[in-house]
Amino acid sequence: MTDGRERPEFGEYATPEEQQALRMPLDPRASHDPSAPLAQLASMENANYTPLPPAAAPGMPDAPPAPARRGGLANRIVTLALLAYGLVSVLTTIPRYLDFASLANEAFQMAGIPGEFSNFAQGSTMGTAAAFILAVGFALTAWVAIRRLRRGQRAWWVPIVGSLVVNIPVVICLMTALMNDPAMIDYASLVGA
Repeated sequence: MTDGRERPEFGEYATPEEQQALRMPLDPRASHDPSAPLAQLASMENANYTPLPPAAAPGMPDAPPAPARRGGLANRIVTLALLAYGLVSVLTTIPRYLDFASLANEAFQMAGIPGEFSNFAQGSTMGTAAAFILAVGFALTAWVAIRRLRRGQRAWWVPIVGSLVVNIPVVICLMTALMNDPAMIDYASLVGA
């Protein structure tokens, strides 16, 4: 360049045809067109030259990022349906756990156990603990599932696994209060004899 400007580093002064020619890889074994720009021929001295793709070429704007892949529609529907079912279940179950004595009496009647639940202190404590575990467990399960949905990951399995994991300590709490009740102990001794 002899017009007084410094030599361009990234082809700012090149014509669109020259810029396109520089982006296309050249086969060093192929015959070169004598009308090719001198800048292109000079930069092709190395036989291993491979130009960068146009979006990653220096001085060129980056290509727009690909949109985040969203999970399938079925994944979202199943996940949200399971979370809705879990929410209804949790909201209807927590009040029953907080009134543990009536829940235990119903369980005794269905099982054919004579007598009434009388372990009120432990029943109240274990029922409250079970309700708390259920509420916190559902909240964590919903948080993980929604977070995975927003990232476009599969999330249908999260409510299922969350339900299994949460219900283990809930059942332990309930069974602890039931098995320590005098009516249950009497019934177990009668059946075992």
